[in-house]
Amino acid sequence: MENNEKISYKLGKKLAIISYSLFLLQILVPFSGIIGLIIAYMNRGRVDDPILCDHFRFQIRIFWIEFFLSILFIFLCLILIGYFLLFGLFVWQTYMFILGLIRLIDDKPIKI
Repeated sequence: MENNEKISYKLGKKLAIISYSLFLLQILVPFSGIIGLIIAYMNRGRVDDPILCDHFRFQIRIFWIEFFLSILFIFLCLILIGYFLLFGLFVWQTYMFILGLIRLIDDKPIKI
């Protein structure tokens, strides 16, 4: 069942903020990022505003980059460098989601 009904800017912005918050919450609640990913996938085509569409695409892109790099870095933990890389990835991911959230609140586009 597919719902392509457009949503308002106000609702889209609230959903994007919720999605960013869930991505940031995955630090404490591991699978909340997946819920944020689902929200981003479900709403990226339902908003008319290009800024919101970019934010949803940004969330999706950062999630998948972080996911695949974390798998690679987990294997690199066997030679101990993976721990440092995982920490760096955690810092980068947190920075990117906070940056996106701040730009969204300020109604600014995110550079993809």
